[in-house]
Amino acid sequence: MPTSAESDTSLGGHEVRRVFLALFAGGLIAALAMAVLLAVFANIDAHVPVTTDLDLSHIVGMSVFFCFFTVPVAVILGVPFYWFLRRFGLLRVSVCSVLGASAGMLIPYVFHIEAALIGMVWFGLSGAAAGAMMGMLLRRIRPSAKV
Repeated sequence: MPTSAESDTSLGGHEVRRVFLALFAGGLIAALAMAVLLAVFANIDAHVPVTTDLDLSHIVGMSVFFCFFTVPVAVILGVPFYWFLRRFGLLRVSVCSVLGASAGMLIPYVFHIEAALIGMVWFGLSGAAAGAMMGMLLRRIRPSAKV
């Protein structure tokens, strides 16, 4: 029988599935956030009303394209982040959101993309949305105390 320290670090099959589904959902949310924010920031840059290009087909098309990027990044970065946060008891929505924003803002540096401040905000907000989604899905819900 595993000790409590061993059970904290080992992952069962159900938990592995739950983690990968949460990371996949976080990647989808990041793609959706990137699509919406790209349309909004492009409209701001063009000095047109913010909602000019926000139609469903435009957002869905860009989201599908961004999924090819965001889902692999979420899985590659999310697994070590999950293990680290779970190990030290830091698996909270706020911590996941900050780590997601940090990871999102590192993307231009890793892939040598020249991004202005608005681009860094775009990547950061998309990462924060993904991190918040993963944090909400992965947190352990504690049963309420019965009185």
